[in-house]
Amino acid sequence: MKRILRTVVALAATGAATLAPGGAAAADPGRGARIIGGTEVADESLYPWMTKVQLTVPKGVAVCGGSQVSRDIVLTAAHCFLETSPDGRPSKVTLDIGKVDASAAEAAGQRRTGAAYRYGKGARRSDWAVIRLDQPYEPAVYPALPADASLDTSPTFRATGWGMVSFGGQLSRLLRHVDAPLVPDSSRLCSDDPDFEKPEIHICAGDDRRGTCMGDSGGPLLAPRAGTRPRDARPGDWTVVGITSWGYGCGSRGTPGFYAQVSVYVAEIRAAIAALGGQQPR
Repeated sequence: MKRILRTVVALAATGAATLAPGGAAAADPGRGARIIGGTEVADESLYPWMTKVQLTVPKGVAVCGGSQVSRDIVLTAAHCFLETSPDGRPSKVTLDIGKVDASAAEAAGQRRTGAAYRYGKGARRSDWAVIRLDQPYEPAVYPALPADASLDTSPTFRATGWGMVSFGGQLSRLLRHVDAPLVPDSSRLCSDDPDFEKPEIHICAGDDRRGTCMGDSGGPLLAPRAGTRPRDARPGDWTVVGITSWGYGCGSRGTPGFYAQVSVYVAEIRAAIAALGGQQPR
């Protein structure tokens, strides 16, 4: 079964059609990323740091999610860069921050441009990227980066994004969120995946009713504060434990999603932020 990354590219000619990374038509329910089985976010204060990342590339505009983790840094996925542009260098990076309807960010003064960026090796290895904003933006709260791996085995996570709500469908206009259960590394749903060769660098989560899809790449997999259930978490209780990376289909039976395990890469991420001259996250 084909692995699909969770990125889509809107064609420059039509502004509507979607492509899988590398330009292949998104017609195969293989690997992609959107919010499936979730609901629209009704309260904008829940995720004031949530970011829609748009990368201008030769074939159009690649759409990903991201998490603003400090006043001038957004965390997203490396494959958003590497799988959408031949040289991994988009001509422009636009970031709409903190709006449930991301199209309202510019009018609200919450649109920024990526001034510089660094990223890891891609979906199979170190699928993280950091973008420094051209101007700082300061939401009410930020999500934390993990200090260790203690939250990586939380029983239930939360994922957010503007991705497709069904495979091959349209991107969601409004931000959506969903609670996704942990799938243990020992489960055959994860361990039998030929691309899941290093379970220690990914978190496996979701089921055939709940998860992510195309357009959700780079968005966060969130764990609430220890001892707190996702439904009881406050805006400042979240830690970004995973970055939406890839999966098979969207909410298909026996197909959880795979998320880059942030605790593994925290030192690399912080070093990249320092190299960009950005403010370190909490």
